[in-house]
Amino acid sequence: MTQTNLQIITSAFQRVGIVDETASPSAEQGANGLQILNDYLLNQARDGMRLGWWTQTNLAANAPLRDEDIWGVKMLLARQLASNYGITIQDPILLKDIDDAEKMLTKRSLQYYESDLSEWPRPQGGPWGGPSWI
Repeated sequence: MTQTNLQIITSAFQRVGIVDETASPSAEQGANGLQILNDYLLNQARDGMRLGWWTQTNLAANAPLRDEDIWGVKMLLARQLASNYGITIQDPILLKDIDDAEKMLTKRSLQYYESDLSEWPRPQGGPWGGPSWI
């Protein structure tokens, strides 16, 4: 299910109605969409949502995403495109999908990159853990 950067951008443009569902974005829209996608995902990575994304320059290149993260990225890009193009999203289903995507990707990001705390040494304590008060 690997998709190209252009496929992800096209889907997001179509989802918010910037281009018709049977059309593709123009070359300028594609370049703009890629810039927005780069800016957004790199900014989110800085805040902790790490999906493996790095700056992309080629619309035809495969997106550096896990297959299971593609849908969520499309939804979040749709929100960013709507904002950039001055579109207010009023479709409650799309709004819920975007909210669900953000929660899902944040949760997955934590799963992908959190340390395995089971390897950390544990302080010794009382019979039920924690400090020994006896």
